[in-house]
This record gives sequence, C-alpha cells and structure tokens, in this order.
Amino acid sequence: MPDGKIYWYVLFARTGAEERLAERLRVKLGEGYLPFVPQKTCVFRRQGKKSFFQKVCFPGYLFIESDKPAAEFMEYAFPIVYKQKEAYRFLCYGDKNDIAMRDEERIALNVVLGDERKIDISIGFKEGDSVRVISGVLEGNESKIVRINKSRHEAVLALQMFNNTVSVTVGLEFIEKMPEAPVNGGRMKKDETKLHIESLTPYPNHPFALYEGKHMKDMVESIREHGIISPIIVRLVDDGKYEILSGHNWVEAAKQLGLDEVPVIINEDLSDAEAALIVTDGEQSHTAVVCGFASFRVY
Repeated sequence: MPDGKIYWYVLFARTGAEERLAERLRVKLGEGYLPFVPQKTCVFRRQGKKSFFQKVCFPGYLFIESDKPAAEFMEYAFPIVYKQKEAYRFLCYGDKNDIAMRDEERIALNVVLGDERKIDISIGFKEGDSVRVISGVLEGNESKIVRINKSRHEAVLALQMFNNTVSVTVGLEFIEKMPEAPVNGGRMKKDETKLHIESLTPYPNHPFALYEGKHMKDMVESIREHGIISPIIVRLVDDGKYEILSGHNWVEAAKQLGLDEVPVIINEDLSDAEAALIVTDGEQSHTAVVCGFASFRVY
C-alpha cells in the first residue's frame, strides 16, 4: 500500500526513444505512475540570431514518479515496463531491489528541474574569482557548477543520482555586469570575503576523501580559467584559524595552483551539530566532479 511518500525510479531506455516510451507508459501504467523525461532549454546561434529549442537532459534515461514503494512498484510496473522493447533496466544502488532514488537525491534534483521538469537558461556574470548567477535554475546552485564554457554559453552542472555524480550541460548567458535591479529577484551572496589560504584548516575527521588524479586536475584547471566558482564555507575556531565546512577539494586545488587567498563565507555562532550538517550536506555538491552514467549498475 502507498505510504504517503513520493518515489522516483529511473529507467535505462533506448536513446532517442525516451519521450515516446514515456507517453506510452503514461497510458499503460495509469494512475499513480507519472513517467517523465527531464528537458533542458538550448540555444542555437547563427549569424547573430538566437533560436531556442528543448533537448533531453539525460539521454537514455526515463524517470517515473510514483507513490508506490519499491516492492509494490516492481510487482505492478515491471511486467508492463519490460514488455516495451525500448525499456532496458532500472537503475539501483547495488541491490537489484533497491531501485527507489534516495530522498536527498530526489529533492536536490527536483529543486533543479522544478515542477515543469525542465532546466531553463540561467543568466550570470563574473565578479572577481566567482561566478554570480542572478536568474535561472543555477541561482543558488553555483556550488554544483564544475565547469564553464563562456564561449559556448554553457555550464556543466554536477548532480547526484544513485550514489554517482552525473553531469548535464545547461545554458548560461553572461552579461557584462550586475544590473541595478537583479533579474527575477536575483540576489548577490552576502558576507563574502577573502582569507589567506594558510589560515584555513580542515574539518576534523572529514568524511570525504580528497580527489586525486584527473578529478583534481580538472578542478585545478577550472580555477585557473574561472576562479573558485563558489565561496568556501568556513567558521572561526581557535588561534585565528578558520575551519572548512564546505569546499575542501577547492582549497586543495587552490593550493596546488599556488593561490594565496580564496573567497569564503564565514559562518558565526554555529553549534558543532550545525557545522557537521553543513559538512555533510554541503561538501557533496560543493566538490562534485563530472562523470557519466556509465558507472551505474543496472538490473
């Protein structure tokens, strides 16, 4: 029986057939099952003119929202879904029965996709070492940006799905400077400053391993080209030191690049419990590194 929760299930399907399959499954699955294919708005430029079109965010993947827990979903939906020749396998967390997306991942994705299940083009500008997004889905999600291609007006957004980091390229239009009246109620980050990198100290027993190899090299190159995209989150501790709560990998990459200072936001009067929550929630998005769907285990 439904337990009042909302669940997302992700189906690995034939690339190019996602939308046709979603439309068919809406009819066949019926009430309580909502197949959808996340979209993104793209821009085509030619001879100084722009035209907009929609494109699938995650080629080869179809989402199904349901109020049915995994066991009930599998019992009813699997026989219907697997009769479709375009349907392959559902993503899972290792156990083939563990197919419902974790709440924290679903909520984070839902914030980005919105009710329309679509990522529109964002607007931003570069200020010092940071990118400021003043409108669109990337506003407030700057920490999830891992790479920017200014010439192509694109940003690579890293998202968590089934314990893997996946990437999606989205539109990001740049303006020369911050308008006097922010677009769509956009806002600047407050209380941002710079600190000497030697004044920063890692969070004790930090639960995330620092990146190595290509992942760390990508972050170093990102800082070299665009600066640190999102400020490091810190709090003041003893002896004039600042404890890193979010952004450990960015700090390490900045050290490798030889930077003396990094942009930070200082949180004051935090309890240890509040600091631990920032470390757990913030670090995963702040240091996400791009990888593809290929590492997902499917059944």
